[in-house]
Amino acid sequence: MALIGSVLDFTITDVLQLIKMQRKDGLLEVYSRDETVTVWFRNGNVIWAESSLRPMVPSVCKWLLRKGALSEAHMSTVQVRMEAGGVKFDEVLTEVARVPEPVWKPMVEHYMKETVYGLFRWLEGDYTFETEVELNIPVASEPKSINTDDVLMDTAVRSDEWPYIQDRVPSLVIVYGRKADARLADDANEEERYVFGRINGEQNVETIVDSSPHGAFQTLRAMANLVEKGMLDNLGEHDPRAEARAQEREEAVRKEQLGKPERPGNPGRAQSTGLALLCASLVLGCGWLFYAQAAEPPRDLSSGFIESMATYKEYKVRQAISSYRLLHGGFPDSLSALQAQGYLPESMDFGGLTYELEENGFSLHAG
Repeated sequence: MALIGSVLDFTITDVLQLIKMQRKDGLLEVYSRDETVTVWFRNGNVIWAESSLRPMVPSVCKWLLRKGALSEAHMSTVQVRMEAGGVKFDEVLTEVARVPEPVWKPMVEHYMKETVYGLFRWLEGDYTFETEVELNIPVASEPKSINTDDVLMDTAVRSDEWPYIQDRVPSLVIVYGRKADARLADDANEEERYVFGRINGEQNVETIVDSSPHGAFQTLRAMANLVEKGMLDNLGEHDPRAEARAQEREEAVRKEQLGKPERPGNPGRAQSTGLALLCASLVLGCGWLFYAQAAEPPRDLSSGFIESMATYKEYKVRQAISSYRLLHGGFPDSLSALQAQGYLPESMDFGGLTYELEENGFSLHAG
């Protein structure tokens, strides 16, 4: 089985649902100009995921350092050994710093989940899925697999909270400071304590989120809670990457004026550095986009079916229809056809759902 396509035509949700339904083993690569995300599957479930923008090794090492399980010297040694290749991350951790599995493994599993969740924020990009690929992951002891259905449903559940977060934290480049009288309540959760401890009037939201061991969703929800409680002041916006771009442009102009050729730049960098500026205003079917993958104006994508599902049954049926279309290039004649070809369980009752083919698609509604 080989799939090649664009997330503009078939969403990440469609692709994951198809892989899950077919219980496939293989490698999914989703890529844009700036980033490549690799996801390995076994029996339709995720057994590894990694982003080229936020690689696993430095991300987990920073979390271990913050936890006190890894020294800066050991972290540097681990990263050098991993860059040299031919070794596994967990084996190096054990050899260099004697970090036990119960400490590093939950962090790796958390990293995997956040990487998969990040795919739902992509506005554009392409993907390939190959089954004839030998498994190659950077750890010897495999993390616990992630149930793909759980990911899809969790994304739908999270969508209810995105508007709350967006209203209170409207941009990733905002810098917050603590109010003079701000004090954490005794019942503050771990995420709120972490965010409150990182608020210093210098770091913007994106910096705090990127370094958080709690993931983007939990970290931003905690920040939104602190804003809601009146504990933080908005000190304005600061985007160091935008400033770096401005400096690069000034340097290019100066060199041109001096008659010196400008060194070729990184075409992907220019696009990636502008992404965070737009993410707070973008809404997808799965909710607010924290890290948009394309610098383009907000679009109304509320027709995305995850957000609009009234019931889990309708959600599963729409997923099956999308998967059928992906493979067959058209829509099924009936819902029973989805059952006959294995897209839905034969025991599924369609009571309350009406499916009709239309000239340019289909309609599915309750009643």
